[in-house]
Amino acid sequence: MSNIPRARKLLEDVLDELTGREYYAVKEALSLMHRQPPVRKTPPRSRPMTWELRQEISEYIEDHPSMSNQEIAVEFEVNAGRISEIANASARD
Repeated sequence: MSNIPRARKLLEDVLDELTGREYYAVKEALSLMHRQPPVRKTPPRSRPMTWELRQEISEYIEDHPSMSNQEIAVEFEVNAGRISEIANASARD
């Protein structure tokens, strides 16, 4: 199994002993051993959940018990998982 942090440490330890092309080759290799931060490829499609929106959805769920979570999610432009969380929290109260 690979162990990138250990490999990076080993290379860093010998870097000071290298010169010329070897030094720059190891330095470049080290720069390739770090993860880049994740890049969000698509914009979020759901509205941000606020306390007010959560209350509004909770009331809507009570007023429309026959609607599915997906239908309510589409109505409020939020993720169906958020609807499920709100519905489960309301059922526990």
